Amino acid sequence: AKRKAEVSSPAFFKKGRKAVEDATEGSNGQTFLKLADGDSFEIVSVGGLEELLTFDQHAFWLDGGNSPIFPCLQTKDCPGCMLNDDPRFKAILPVLVKTDAGQEERLVVLGKQAVKQLSEAEDAVGESLHGHILRYAPKGTNLNTRYTVIPTGRKYSNTPSIEDFGLQPEEHAGPSDREEIIKILKEAKLWK
Repeated sequence: AKRKAEVSSPAFFKKGRKAVEDATEGSNGQTFLKLADGDSFEIVSVGGLEELLTFDQHAFWLDGGNSPIFPCLQTKDCPGCMLNDDPRFKAILPVLVKTDAGQEERLVVLGKQAVKQLSEAEDAVGESLHGHILRYAPKGTNLNTRYTVIPTGRKYSNTPSIEDFGLQPEEHAGPSDREEIIKILKEAKLWK
């Protein structure tokens, strides 16, 4: 079995049930699973709340694409905060999806409401959601999209461990180096 090297994560990434509770109180080779309004998908969770990566994210949505999206550095010189953008809570869940080509690894980006649903689902089943088949569905479009994540009551027996999963969420959350973020913001004409 392949084994991933330990990745040192910046301090603004958080994992585990406590991070989720603190934050939620009150197909074609893509890395991220994307669905249109009205679609739904069954996904297999390759982790539970303990493996869920949570962070605050800055996003500057531009017409025409190449929108700068990156984690909040949680420092007074964070470029997103310096541009007066309020970061939003995000979580990345590693999942398996069935496609025409077979089973593929993907990442799902979730907001507070969907993560709260995951937390409630994990409480209801009384164990980690690792290997549980979930129904994942978006409602709305663009920035008004909300996702629901509901357990189906079924499990998938061949779910890999998070260590054997090929996509590491930290590597796909956006740049976390201040200078790299500034470069991207300059290219988007958002930083002088």
